[in-house]
Amino acid sequence: MFKIIAIKWKDFLCFGEQHIDLSDVGLVSVHGENRDSSTASSNGAGKSSLFEAIYYALYGKVLRQMRISEIKRRGSKGDGYVVLYFESMGVQYCIERYFSGTNKIGSTLTFYKIDSSGNAIDLVGSTKADTNKKIMQIIKITPQLFRHVVLFGQGGMSRFSSLTDTEKKELIEEILGLKIYEVAFILAKEKVKFLEKEKNKFEYKIEHSEKMKSQVEYSYKLLQKSKDLWSDNQQKELKKLESRKEELGLKINDTMETTKNSILESIPVLEKQLETLRMQIEEINKKQQKTSDLFFQKKSSIEKEIATLIAEVAFLQENHDTFERVVFDGKCPTCGSPATLEHNTKCEQFRSAIVSKTIAVGSKKNLINKLQQAKANLDKKYSDALMEVTKEKERIFEEKSYLRESLRHATAQQQQWQTEFQLVSKELAKMTFKEFSQE
Repeated sequence: MFKIIAIKWKDFLCFGEQHIDLSDVGLVSVHGENRDSSTASSNGAGKSSLFEAIYYALYGKVLRQMRISEIKRRGSKGDGYVVLYFESMGVQYCIERYFSGTNKIGSTLTFYKIDSSGNAIDLVGSTKADTNKKIMQIIKITPQLFRHVVLFGQGGMSRFSSLTDTEKKELIEEILGLKIYEVAFILAKEKVKFLEKEKNKFEYKIEHSEKMKSQVEYSYKLLQKSKDLWSDNQQKELKKLESRKEELGLKINDTMETTKNSILESIPVLEKQLETLRMQIEEINKKQQKTSDLFFQKKSSIEKEIATLIAEVAFLQENHDTFERVVFDGKCPTCGSPATLEHNTKCEQFRSAIVSKTIAVGSKKNLINKLQQAKANLDKKYSDALMEVTKEKERIFEEKSYLRESLRHATAQQQQWQTEFQLVSKELAKMTFKEFSQE
């Protein structure tokens, strides 16, 4: 959940130097009062400029069409700034943007996280664009969504109640930017229709191939029978047999070549898919290694902080014991001077500091446990993803092996048919020669 804690600025638009603390308030109503003009109502009071400051802090740009020099308050000197404190998912963050009337808007950007001890952890990226991207990922609100939802147009709510259901639907789609999904739905429907047509084409080709196969098998059987069916009409049957032989040869060659070419075209596609999956596996392994490195770096840093705290506790305990001995004995063991109220106060201060440091050690250890749990969850996520990709890789590899085996089988079948074709040709030659000899 995104919540604004505080905002402050200097020389931004119509404002001088302001600071608004929202840490202990709930729902906030922004109402303007223009004290410069009694006829202006709330116009010109700075309500829009307040939201401009929030928008500028989050995204580094302003809503209005204005020149760079106009963002800075007129007559002001030095650099201006906008600083925004906000909370997201229970963690506090701060964005600082500094600007001048001559430089590019947002020329200086600072972004950091505030931990439970009040320490600032720098989150600035290598470039300003990287930092802005980090901010967007944390707040999960795009500039478009901010404009459509947070800055709903003036008079929008009163106009909304008088609209028809269709007009309300269109207005909500405009506010939430849903038009793109309607276009995507139309494109998806067209894609489905296209794929259905392609599917029907492939089914027709398969059905046609099955018919061709049946015809070839039937023709081959006729050819086998025809070799033994010599009668008074032998010459006529011989010509039919030769015609069938030629037809059979063409069908076998065309069908088998088409099948082989189809398989040969499919194998490179599968090999490309295998390469893509291999790259995905490599990317998953890299991400997992990066996550592990970040975890151990963070863990090492926290362990060093714990060691420092433990050393401080030991030092404080030693001082506490010394002052406690003075209070207990009633006099200083070194100089013999009597114990005073200051000794007792020092003793209490050391005890309080020891408790505070010990609590901090426990907090750091709890943080390490949370990091370990988070790493375990990420490791499981990477492991599951790797398993899915590996299964898909194995499936494609099996399909590739099946196609190679089908190609080998088709080649063998073609060779077998060619051998049978040659035998039929020889038999026809013998029959032709026999008929010639008889004549």
